[in-house]
Amino acid sequence: MVMKIHLKDAMRQIQLSSGSQKTFAITYQKKDGTYGEKDECRNRSGYYSKGKSDLASIKHETKRAGKAILEYRTRSGAWQPFEVFWCLMRTFDGREIDHRF
Repeated sequence: MVMKIHLKDAMRQIQLSSGSQKTFAITYQKKDGTYGEKDECRNRSGYYSKGKSDLASIKHETKRAGKAILEYRTRSGAWQPFEVFWCLMRTFDGREIDHRF
């Protein structure tokens, strides 16, 4: 039996890992329909304080809406920025993501 995790729980675990060295693995669907994997990912969005919203910040937030802002370790050991839509993420740490909730 495949273990599952609800999307909100995966999002929460990613959010909680911000600022730590904890990594996780994900599988996601690409735009062309194929699947990709990243074995060593970490949250890159971090926490930031919101000031007064201006038009530029609203456009920036809208552009990133629905995306996980991550980075993954390359073979050379460097961290590479990476964004993936939540709705295209299929597994989190080996557990299938349930998108119903």
